[in-house]
Amino acid sequence: KDPAKVHPYQFLDEVEAVRQAVAHLREGERVDFVVVSYHGGLEALDDTTEIDHRENQGRRMIASVPGIDLLITGHQHRFVVEEIGTTLVVQAGWGGQALGCVSLRFAMDVATRGWRCEHKAAELIPLSGREPDPEFVERLSIYGQRARDWLEQPLCALPTQRLFDDFFSEVCLTEHDWVQWMHDVQKDATGSDISAVAIKNLDFVATDTPVLRTRDVLDFFPYPDNLCVTLLTGAQIIAALEVTASFFARSEDGSLAVDGGWREPHLLVYEYLMWDGIDYELAVDREPGPRIASASIQGKPVDLGGPYPVVLTP
Repeated sequence: KDPAKVHPYQFLDEVEAVRQAVAHLREGERVDFVVVSYHGGLEALDDTTEIDHRENQGRRMIASVPGIDLLITGHQHRFVVEEIGTTLVVQAGWGGQALGCVSLRFAMDVATRGWRCEHKAAELIPLSGREPDPEFVERLSIYGQRARDWLEQPLCALPTQRLFDDFFSEVCLTEHDWVQWMHDVQKDATGSDISAVAIKNLDFVATDTPVLRTRDVLDFFPYPDNLCVTLLTGAQIIAALEVTASFFARSEDGSLAVDGGWREPHLLVYEYLMWDGIDYELAVDREPGPRIASASIQGKPVDLGGPYPVVLTP
């Protein structure tokens, strides 16, 4: 982001921001217990796993910021109750699947006249199968109906049925109508000839009708991001295509598969960019690096200098 557009605000790295806040609470406010609530979490399964994706900030906070007693996390949609050192960590999945409950017991420290945590524990309570409060449901019913009416609005009819069984074979290896529709909308809205999109969510219910509804778009593309047209050099586009190429690997039987680095802690589909307006060929049997065998725009080889306007979401 352009710093001038957010002046006078400064956005610190999460770990540094927590370091400053915890130091103030411990030394300035003299608090007895520190809770950090952070929409991020534990990407690595343990502290020895090296992952390049910058989502392991929770472990970095615990490792480098002393004084965190409880870390409540999110984002990775995992179920976590874990004590790392002296820090209790909780993550309760996503979408109301579970309720995270933390129990704390304090006792007066006679020497310091402060409170000392004698016991802390957490549990995740599954919410599946539980009946909602009927009074609450009744009070919300009018808003629920309005939301359902809006979600069921048809947006367009696609050439084929929208149902797919396997993301890799039916979306990554072939052109899918959903993805093409997103490209067409982005290019039509901005006038750009080149588009890049990523499906943000695979946990949705696809139906076998070709009608695309508002509900469907929010299911597989749930973030209300603004479209952004940015100027990229040809070299930057090639570098981005190399990242796309790194998604592929050969399995033991020689067939194409998803590279293992894209599978942890779950399939990272939201980082897999699919491009339109560029004709390119990936040589996935090469070593990672120069895997773009060819790339052309409007019938001409990509000019490494560019620039090319590309529409995507920030």
